[in-house]
Amino acid sequence: AYEQAKETQTTARTAAVTLFNLSSNYQKAFAATMIPELLHILGMVAGAYAIGREIRDHDLGNWLKFSTADTHPDVAPNFWEIAFALNGKLLWAMLSFTIWAGLTLLFVAGTTEAVIWSWLATFLGLWLMMLVSLWMGVIASAGPLSLRMGLSLTGFITAPAFAFSGVAFPLLAMSAGARIWANILPLTHYLHLQINQLEMNAPAWWAISTLLGFICAVIILLLISTGLTQRALRYPERWGAR
Repeated sequence: AYEQAKETQTTARTAAVTLFNLSSNYQKAFAATMIPELLHILGMVAGAYAIGREIRDHDLGNWLKFSTADTHPDVAPNFWEIAFALNGKLLWAMLSFTIWAGLTLLFVAGTTEAVIWSWLATFLGLWLMMLVSLWMGVIASAGPLSLRMGLSLTGFITAPAFAFSGVAFPLLAMSAGARIWANILPLTHYLHLQINQLEMNAPAWWAISTLLGFICAVIILLLISTGLTQRALRYPERWGAR
């Protein structure tokens, strides 16, 4: 048996496999990551403008049309009514960014050969990042009760997001403060998910932790947005800030 095994044994072989930028085309690689950055900017601008414009025009809350408000005009809408109303207000923005997310991945489809589960994980990650962007925009305007401040905060957060994402410059080479800021930004986590799934051909289950993080972020930001909007409704004398 020993002689048989000795005759049939084979030498272990190693092979080098490229796990990043399989196409070796950096124009396509950067284009595929910059489009989500543009959608991230537009999503936060849409959320900031949706609430900030109404604060500026002194008509915040006109879209809160509930049966309780109709039958009891003196009763302010409660927390959950405002939460549902905010989702309804941003519904068209959510639908439009869902379509844009799908078109973005169709654009990337010609540059990679990922499996269907990786595409689904990437699409879900991009969609969740757009929801995070919308709620971040709402918070940016509802917090200071100012459209101007909301758009300024949007630019401050989203404009340098790609530079801190670790795509053009590695995260490990950043300072500790820059890495902390990069890990706070949602774009960083999405782009790493996209690169892992579509460029490095990582297993789809690797995306589960990132997707769960995005789901938690969406819920938390929705609750914060609702609370800030409820607070804004109590201070109509502060509306109109530009």
